[in-house]
Amino acid sequence: MKRQVISHIEANGPLRFDEFMEMCLYDPEAGFYGAGGVRPGEQADFVTSPEVSPWFGRLLGRWAAKLSGGNSLLVEAGAGSGSLLEPLVDEVGDRFAGVYALEISTAARETISRQLPGIVDVSRWDEVPRGGRGVVIANELLDNLPFRLLDRHGDDWIEYCVGAIDGTLTMEHRRDDELAAWSDREIGAVSPGCLMTAQVGVSRWVADVIGHFDEVHVCIVDYAATTDELAGRPRNDVVRTYYGHRTGFDFLANPGVTDITTDVNIDTVVRAARSCGATVTTTDQRSFLLDLGADSVLEELVDQGHERARAGDTMGQLVARSEATNLRALLDPGGLGGFTVFLIEKGT
Repeated sequence: MKRQVISHIEANGPLRFDEFMEMCLYDPEAGFYGAGGVRPGEQADFVTSPEVSPWFGRLLGRWAAKLSGGNSLLVEAGAGSGSLLEPLVDEVGDRFAGVYALEISTAARETISRQLPGIVDVSRWDEVPRGGRGVVIANELLDNLPFRLLDRHGDDWIEYCVGAIDGTLTMEHRRDDELAAWSDREIGAVSPGCLMTAQVGVSRWVADVIGHFDEVHVCIVDYAATTDELAGRPRNDVVRTYYGHRTGFDFLANPGVTDITTDVNIDTVVRAARSCGATVTTTDQRSFLLDLGADSVLEELVDQGHERARAGDTMGQLVARSEATNLRALLDPGGLGGFTVFLIEKGT
C-alpha cells in the first residue's frame, strides 16, 4: 500500500486526507478493510459491542421488530463478521421482506454468507432495492468514513494533505476555499490551533441513506462527541489507529496496515439528518438498551445463575454469570454504554 500511495502522489500530487483514508482502508487489493480479513473479534484487531455480548444484537432486534411490516427491508451497514446480525435475525424472525448485510470486505461477506445463508450480502448501496420502507443499523461504521483533516489558523482554515519526500510519507498543508466555507458552516469558530476533522463523508452517508428509501428508520451507534468537545481534544487524540487490539500506530509509516478512525461529530450527523427533512434524537447506548429491556434480561441472568448454583450446575452457573458480566459491559457508562445512539426517522 505504501508504494501505491507514493506512486499516486508522484503522479497526481498530494492526497487529501480523506483520499488517503479511502485508499488505506478500502482499497480492494491492499486496504485494511477492503483486502484484509474480518477485523472485529477477539482474535482480530478490535472488539465491538456485538462481539462482547449477543444481547446487543438481540436487543437491537427488539427495536427493529417494532418497525417491521409490509415489505420493509432490514439493512446492517458495515456488517463485519455478522456478529450483530446473527442474534438480531433470530430476534426479528421473518418480519422483514429481506435482510441485507452491506459490507465492503470480501472476507467478511464470505463469512456472513456461510454463517447466515438467508441474508443477502452486498458491497454497495445500489445493490439494495430503493424506495419502500427501510430499517438501517450502523454500529461503529461512521467513525471509519473518510474525513478531511484541518487546522484552525487564526480566522482561517488550513487543510492537511499527505505528500511524499524521498519515499517517506509526510503531512503537508494547503488552503481550500470550498472546505473552508464548509468548515465555517459546519464546525464554526473554534480556537486557533485546534486540529479538527471535516466529516463530509458522514454528511454524505446520512443523506444517501435517508434518500434511499421512501420511509426510513436509522439507528447509528458510535463513539461520538459534539464540536465543542472535539475542539478541546489533544491534537494527538484526533486521529486514532488500531491493529491487533493496540493503538498508537503511525498511519503514515503503516498505510493499509492499521485502522484509521476518529470520534463522530454529533452536530454533523444531526445537521445532515435535519437538512434532509428527517427527525433525529440522540441518547447513549446504556439508556437505549435499558429502554429495550436490558435491565430485565440482566435480572433473569442473575436469577439463572442462582438457580443453577442451587441445582449444583457449576458450568451453567458460570455461563449465566458470564452472560450477565458481558451485558453489564454493554451498559457501562464509562465504556460501551457511553457510546452515542442516533435515531433518525423520515417519512413515518
